[in-house]
Amino acid sequence: MIDPGGTKHGHSVISHSMDKYSIFESRLRKLTEVSFDRGVHLEHLYPLSRDSDTLGCQDIVRMTNYRFLASGWTKAVYSASYNNKTYAVKTVFPQGRDISSCLEEGHLYDKCFYKAAKKLVKEISLLQKLSHPNIVQVAYDITKLLYFMSHNQFGTISINDFRRQQFVRVNDEIKLSDVDDIGFGDPICQTDDDCIVNFPNANFSLRISCQNSRCIGHNEKKNIFNAGRHFTTFLLPHGVPKRLTANG
Repeated sequence: MIDPGGTKHGHSVISHSMDKYSIFESRLRKLTEVSFDRGVHLEHLYPLSRDSDTLGCQDIVRMTNYRFLASGWTKAVYSASYNNKTYAVKTVFPQGRDISSCLEEGHLYDKCFYKAAKKLVKEISLLQKLSHPNIVQVAYDITKLLYFMSHNQFGTISINDFRRQQFVRVNDEIKLSDVDDIGFGDPICQTDDDCIVNFPNANFSLRISCQNSRCIGHNEKKNIFNAGRHFTTFLLPHGVPKRLTANG
């Protein structure tokens, strides 16, 4: 992870960010050993692995021709050249909403950067551990992605920030590019009243069954609804029955 300011101000800033990275690295690894997400331990996702084909921080420092592509609340993405190849470099975004909000709350910059960097490290780990054709490395279709999110070794997975902006098209293939905001396991419950799924921006809610203290099927139904709202609706031909549309 690097400070994307280096893409504007040259390699000296990037090198400074590499020094900052080394300081944060040990803290991040210790922190991620006790991470939680919706009550589920995530230590089995760490430590990060690296093979001979994986680029490291020094490779990023040597990249040239940085060009800003896009940014979100936490991260920014740049294109860069290295060894006659073009790469997409995702970094912590110092001007992003996450760090700005953290600073407004009175926290030190290092703490805010650390918090944002943790999300990036989590995403790297998830991309390594969730090896599946639907996660960035291999092209996929939405149906296969939904099936994988409901049937995998980590239990059901919810894409909490399921938006078209989280996907990219590469050579006419749709790929999921951002996985830091996902939840593991259906929500904990005591009764069926705890298992009402509310869908934002839609006049629709769904009550599901509480079984063995879990809202069984919550994540799957949430993912299916969001996939329909953000993708399927736009693929349907004009004139289809209204009940098949997101607002039907």
